[in-house]
Amino acid sequence: MSIFKYDKSVEIKKEDEHHMIWLNKLNTAIIEDKIVPYFMPMYHTKSKKINKYETLVRIEEDGHIYTPDKFLDIAISSGKYHIITQTVIKKAFAYFKNISDIKFSINIALSDITNEETMEVLFEHLDHHKYSSNVIIEILESEEIADFVLLNNFIQKVKSFGAKIAIDDFGSGYSNFNYIINLDVDIVKLDSCLIENMYTDQHAVVIVSNIVKIIKELNLEVVAENVSSKEIAELLTIHEIDYLQGFYIGKAKEDILG
Repeated sequence: MSIFKYDKSVEIKKEDEHHMIWLNKLNTAIIEDKIVPYFMPMYHTKSKKINKYETLVRIEEDGHIYTPDKFLDIAISSGKYHIITQTVIKKAFAYFKNISDIKFSINIALSDITNEETMEVLFEHLDHHKYSSNVIIEILESEEIADFVLLNNFIQKVKSFGAKIAIDDFGSGYSNFNYIINLDVDIVKLDSCLIENMYTDQHAVVIVSNIVKIIKELNLEVVAENVSSKEIAELLTIHEIDYLQGFYIGKAKEDILG
C-alpha cells in the first residue's frame, strides 16, 4: 500500500508563482498602457433605450482581454490599485468628452476616497468635464462603512459638480438601509444575489418587490444587476425597476459608438 503525504508547501509555491505571473502582467499593463475601460450597457425600462453605461476595467494583452477577477486582488495587495482607478477615470472621461446624451458611471472604492491623489484626479476631471451631470459615481461596498462624515463630505463634493451618486451591490455583504438613510445617494443598484433567482423563487420576488417600493418612496432610482434572461427582465420591468444591467442586456465593450 502506497502512502502519500500532503505537502502544503507545494500549494503555497504554486500560489506564489501565480501571484508573480499576474504581478508581472499588471506591471507590464501599467507601463505599456494596456489598462482600458470597457462599458457595460444599462437599459432604461421606461424609454426602452440604452442611455447609460457602467465603466469597468480590463487588461488587454496580446489579443487577450482579462477581467478584474484575474488581477484586482493582486493590484490591491501590491499597492497598485489606485493606479488602476486613476487610469480608468482619465480614460472614461476622455472617451465621453464630447458625448452629451449618454450617462456613464465610474466605480470608486472606500480606499479610493481616502487616497488624496485619486481624489485630485477625479475632482479635476469632474471640474473640466462639459457634461458632469451625466457622470455617476458608484460607491463600491468592499467593507463596512464606519465614517459617514468622511463619505458624505465626498458625496457633497461630487454633487457640487452636478454628478450623481450610486450605492453598488445593495442587498449583499455590509450594505443595508442604514446606508441609504445616512448617505445622500441618488441611485441604488440591487446586488445580483437578489436578482438571479427571481424567475424561479417567489420569495426572491417578494423581497425585491418590497425593497424597490421602499427605495421608490425615497425618490431614488433603482438599477438591477445581473439580468441574465428575458424572463427576469420582464419581471423586473413589471416591478418598476428603472434600469436593467447584465448579459441579457449586453456585454461590456470597449467602444459603444463603433
